[in-house]
Amino acid sequence: MNFFDTIDTVSVLERNANKVEGIELNSARKLLKQYKKAKKELSSDMLLAHDNSYTEAKMKATIIQLDRTIRQLEVMIKPQLKTFFDDMSVFGVEDSVKEVSALEKKFNGVIVPMDIDSIVRTSEPDNFLFNNFESSITTYNQTLRNGFQRQLTQSLLQQKSWSQTVFDMEQVFNESEFVLARIVRTELHSIYSGSKLNGFLSIQDQYLPDLKKTLYHPMDSRTGEDSKQASRLHLIVGLNEPFKYKYNGKERVFMFPPDRPNDRSILIPYRESWKK
Repeated sequence: MNFFDTIDTVSVLERNANKVEGIELNSARKLLKQYKKAKKELSSDMLLAHDNSYTEAKMKATIIQLDRTIRQLEVMIKPQLKTFFDDMSVFGVEDSVKEVSALEKKFNGVIVPMDIDSIVRTSEPDNFLFNNFESSITTYNQTLRNGFQRQLTQSLLQQKSWSQTVFDMEQVFNESEFVLARIVRTELHSIYSGSKLNGFLSIQDQYLPDLKKTLYHPMDSRTGEDSKQASRLHLIVGLNEPFKYKYNGKERVFMFPPDRPNDRSILIPYRESWKK
């Protein structure tokens, strides 16, 4: 019974992969809802102007208003980002225990009595991953602000009406919605995987010293060619070692997925005794 030919039949792996993807998508929707609310309020305030002409004075006032709105939004969403981080960190550690238990039972017929609460306590969340998440959102906000300012300047040069200018600014945000969603999904996937790795390290320290890591790749119409190649290679490394493989002539090196934006690969445990 080959490990990689069999893992698709291990229901906990597919269940966890689907759960994580669902949480990532739902989190992206929740955050996007906050941005849409801020956009609507800003547009409504801007359209209160009785004069439909667009002047340089209006542009300067709007930029100040934009900066204030973005700062307020950053303050408002920070607790939400922290909640996303904390929840995904716990899910990662809990899933590490569930997967090791399921695979050990399937391949070795053994139930390992692991104390999940102890493993969660000893698997501290990596604040570096939260800082990355927050930094990515800050960068997105700055990029969004710059896009708004470019549009305001362009509208002034083109002598557009104020109502058209407001509409064009809304389009700047609408066209960047997918970027925000991608950032949230990618960063949360990284947090999940990093926390899962911490769980594996705790399990290795307390129960299974030979525990390693590998990857599970959900296969469907959205699976990238690089993920298909990584799946064929059956990458297996020590918990403290990076995954490495070449794709299109370039070496890919990473400790845990995602290896790139929208990478849905799932970090899973591995033992040599599970090989056959």
